[in-house]
Amino acid sequence: MLKRAREIEKQLIAWRQEFHMHPELGFQETRTAARVAAVLTSLDYRVRTGVGRTGVVGERGVDTFYATVTGRGGHGAFPHDTVDPIYIAGHVILALHGIVSRRLHPSAPAVVSIGSIHGGQADNVIPEQVEMCGTIRFMEPEVRQQIHAEIERALGMARALGGDYALRIGRGGLRVGNDEGEGDSNREGATELLGGEHVVPRRKEMGAEDFGVFSALAPGAMFRLGCRIEGDERKGHSPRFDVNERCLPVGTAILAEAALRLLRTFPKDRI
Repeated sequence: MLKRAREIEKQLIAWRQEFHMHPELGFQETRTAARVAAVLTSLDYRVRTGVGRTGVVGERGVDTFYATVTGRGGHGAFPHDTVDPIYIAGHVILALHGIVSRRLHPSAPAVVSIGSIHGGQADNVIPEQVEMCGTIRFMEPEVRQQIHAEIERALGMARALGGDYALRIGRGGLRVGNDEGEGDSNREGATELLGGEHVVPRRKEMGAEDFGVFSALAPGAMFRLGCRIEGDERKGHSPRFDVNERCLPVGTAILAEAALRLLRTFPKDRI
C-alpha cells in the first residue's frame, strides 16, 4: 500500500498546495468545495453538494468563552469617579486562572486559557468595558459543566466590584476517544508498512480535534502523522507553519490499509 501511495505522491502534494494557495473563510469555501467534489466525482464517488451551504460539514473542536466586563469610564486622572473595568478585569483574570488549580479535582485534566483581551484606546482614558475570550479544554462531560459554572462565578467578580458582565460560552465537540480495536488495527497496519520503530504511542494531551464528533457516533481511531521539516521545525499555529510533504504518501497508505483491514473483517452480506 505504501508503494502505491508513493506512486501518487506528486498528486497528493499538488492537492495540498492548491488548497493552501486558495484559502477561504468558514461557510465561504465555494472553490474548495467545488474542487473536492470534482476530484471525488473523477474517482467515481457519488457526491452530494450544498451540504452545510458550502458542501463541507464541519464542529468547533473546543468550547470557547466570550466575556465583556463593563464599568463606567472616565478620565484617567480621576479614577475615583469611574468604575474601572480594567481593574475589575484583573480580578476576573486571576479567578479564571484559578479554576483548574483551585476549583477542579487535581486528577481532572482541564485547561482554561485566556487568548485575547481588549480594552481602551488612549493612555489617559479609563474605558467603559474590557472584552476577553479564551479556550476551554476537558476530558469528561462533568468537568465541562463544572468549568462553565466556575467561569460564570469568576465573572461574578465584576458585580462584586461595582461593574457588570456579559458571558457567552460556545459549546464545541466532544473529546477524541479512540476505539481500542480500531486503534490496534491502525497501529498494526502502520507497523507492517513502516516498521515498529516508526510507530510510537502518544500521551494524553489537551489539544482539540473535530474527530471526537465522529468517534462518538461510530468506532474509530485517530493517529498523527509526522511531518516535521528536519532542521526547520514549523509548528502548528505558527506564522511559519509548513509541513514536509513527503509524509503524504505515508498517511495515504496507512488510511488505505486501515480501510482494507476493515473490509476483510466486515460481514460479506453487509458490504
